[in-house]
Amino acid sequence: MIDLQNKAESLASRTPGHSVDKRRRSCAGAHWALLVLAWFGVMGEAMADSISSETWYQVWLKGERIGYVRSVRNETDREIRHQETFSVSLKRATDPVRIWTEETHIESPQGKPLGFELNQRLGDSVAQARGQWQQDHWQVEQSDGLQWRQVATTIPADALLTEGSERLIRAARDAGEKEVRYAMFDPSSLSVVQVALTLGDLETVQSPTGPIKAYRVDQMMRMAGASLASTEWQDATGEMRYSRMPMLGTELELVLSTQAEATPEAIGGDLFHLTSLPAPRVLSVRERSAPMRYWLKVDGQVELPEQAGEQRARRVDAKHCELPDGASTRCFRIDIDAPNFRDQTIAAPELKTPSSWVQSDDPKIVAFATKKAQSAKTDSERMQLLTHAVSARLADKNLASAYASASEAFADRSGDCTEHALLLAAAGRALGIPTRIAAGLAYTNEFAGSSRVFVPHAWTQAFIDGRWQSFDAALGQYDSGHLLLAVGNGDPGMYFGSLNALGSLAIARIGKGRATP
Repeated sequence: MIDLQNKAESLASRTPGHSVDKRRRSCAGAHWALLVLAWFGVMGEAMADSISSETWYQVWLKGERIGYVRSVRNETDREIRHQETFSVSLKRATDPVRIWTEETHIESPQGKPLGFELNQRLGDSVAQARGQWQQDHWQVEQSDGLQWRQVATTIPADALLTEGSERLIRAARDAGEKEVRYAMFDPSSLSVVQVALTLGDLETVQSPTGPIKAYRVDQMMRMAGASLASTEWQDATGEMRYSRMPMLGTELELVLSTQAEATPEAIGGDLFHLTSLPAPRVLSVRERSAPMRYWLKVDGQVELPEQAGEQRARRVDAKHCELPDGASTRCFRIDIDAPNFRDQTIAAPELKTPSSWVQSDDPKIVAFATKKAQSAKTDSERMQLLTHAVSARLADKNLASAYASASEAFADRSGDCTEHALLLAAAGRALGIPTRIAAGLAYTNEFAGSSRVFVPHAWTQAFIDGRWQSFDAALGQYDSGHLLLAVGNGDPGMYFGSLNALGSLAIARIGKGRATP
């Protein structure tokens, strides 16, 4: 299954003597593409049972064609290879960014996983992975474009790749079954996606290129704490003709096409405007430095972490969001109280060790962290010093990187909010401090022609004195103008749920927080 690891935009750090509001820039970006290819990898199921076949799809977002997907299947007497190539171009303000990924699944003629290959180019960043199935486990290596490293995995033996899932679905159709459930291995995030399909009837649906008559298939994917619903229409052979899914408050669509129709250059709309969340009023710097309370309207199946760092989320009566009785939209109260909430979730082992995106064993990062924090006496002081050191190290606050790792950001001395968060997390781990990445939204008074908005952002949390505490190297400091949607180990996959939730969230009102004993 293909999964694209994509990017968010820049959130510049605060400069002394300037208001943070005027310096804030968006981390809004194309992390949604992670969802896109995870979804397509499952949804683009059956292809013709020929020795070699090739299929093209146009990719549309909010009524604009933004790129293509190419799907190739090659079969020999020893193996079957499914290769998916995804290429789209989007705008970040006035700058175009290209997102490209190619993933190959290698399976036996019976659909047993044998291996995979992954190549991604996200703006200026490169990511690669490769793996082989060794009797009872995956042997996997990942590269950030600088070095290869072995990665330990705990993927169940029954998790399928493309051919195996296709065979399972065909068998269900032949048996007249309407419900299909299975686990699929996602090589990009080295995790398992739980897939549930409902096979429907023949119907006519309107696509961006015209009406299509095909069989409906509804799908639910559950992965990394996120859920994603989508719909596909297939012909009688099981080949996908058209599919769509909700994305950032609009729809992302794939339409069966020819190479000539799918490949002409196309650049989609501005991601800044797709990924911002309006605030009902202006929030001052002074107000954000104290505890705050938000009431959020939440649609669909979006789930918010009950407690993560300084933030607590509780579902409350709909009247607090001015919703009518019986409304399907839910109302959540978000309390942010930095000094008092104690998220004591124990740090998992992987939050203490190097990863493909948080290379805390990079000798240059280890030396950097040791030198910059040498005067500190506590872990809190070390993280504060590292926060300022990372901000200074990444002096070039630009949008060129698609999703650079900690090592890439350190070497390039540039990046936006995600690079700041990953490098700070790596520096903390290099000193033995457990760290994780928080993904969510940050408030700004003005951005890209919009006033008082929340824009996608990433920052770092460290486990200190028995609780998770937030540090923001991109903005210079953490405040109550941050709304957390997800936490993770730095893999772009954690943005699955967070950014896709944007189209399902609205801020009903904002008030002062209440100090918690």
